[in-house]
Amino acid sequence: MPRARYRFAALTALFALATTGFVGGCDRGSSSGGGKSSILVYTAMEADQVAPIMDAFRREHPEINATVVRDSTGVITARLLAEASAPRADVVWGLAATGLLVVEQKGLLAAYAPAGLEHIEPRFRDEQSPPRWVGTAVLMTAFAANVPELKRRNLAVPKSFEDLTDPGLRGLVTMPNPASSGTGYLILCGILQSRGEDAGWAYLDKLHPNVAQYTHSGSKPATMAAAGEYPVGVALDARCVAEKNRGAPIEIVFPTDKSGWDLEAMALVQKKEIKPAAKVFMDWAASPAAFEHYTKYAAIVTHDGFRSAPAGYPPTTREQLAKLGLRWAASNRDRILAEWNRRYGGKGESKG
Repeated sequence: MPRARYRFAALTALFALATTGFVGGCDRGSSSGGGKSSILVYTAMEADQVAPIMDAFRREHPEINATVVRDSTGVITARLLAEASAPRADVVWGLAATGLLVVEQKGLLAAYAPAGLEHIEPRFRDEQSPPRWVGTAVLMTAFAANVPELKRRNLAVPKSFEDLTDPGLRGLVTMPNPASSGTGYLILCGILQSRGEDAGWAYLDKLHPNVAQYTHSGSKPATMAAAGEYPVGVALDARCVAEKNRGAPIEIVFPTDKSGWDLEAMALVQKKEIKPAAKVFMDWAASPAAFEHYTKYAAIVTHDGFRSAPAGYPPTTREQLAKLGLRWAASNRDRILAEWNRRYGGKGESKG
């Protein structure tokens, strides 16, 4: 299929899926009674992370009705692009930076420096001044390895991406679909950028027979491994740690050949009228009050005042990050995903 037609078909499919996203908040409209301001927030954060953070925001800002629409990174990105001529969202929060960069390239993000920007590490925010987007937390690759299931098959816990190609793991690994999952795309970009594209695709060809399914969610491989559905899930680090902390019989592996990574990031959507309440949300989401929540699930956050990692992480998480360029990942997204789909799309999870 020609590239342009592929992009249109993929965008149409993803936007159709967006209607199934979680909607939370005080109301479903863009206006409210009682003199309150209303904003619509799009996010790809985990649902169990969104709820307590939004509760904290609403306690601090009861004058604002914040409605949240949640789905995977690919779906939220597609939704923003599809709504370009008449944007609905006021704020994008907790979306992978590679997704936001795609949106930024279309001129759909407004420049805004939230209060306290000086505390956000420069490498974790847009280099423009004022920035179009600001990162809050780092997402990275980890493995969830179900120890009893691996022992039952006389298999060792994989410690690296190379170990995942062991023939004994044929059909026993799950990982996210990069077309719909930001986690899947950061895994893919980490492999392609750290190895070089030719060697990266050769590795993925070798890995593919071992992958039972490419899931829509970046968390699902970890929950599947925790439940013993498949012995190994390549997944979002925070979900691996959460499952382990809940008592799942898994070992969390941060691969010795480094982790692909991305940022949860936020931005104002470019609209004819940007609501003051949207800027209030951005200011709060960049404040220490919000980072108190981010640091509960992320080993690396972008605020210079927070350095402790949650239980379950090694002390050297910053050294775990592979060298990669987020702008390269964004500018090559269509080409990379088209090639990935051509090679491996047949094992994608059905949704619905």
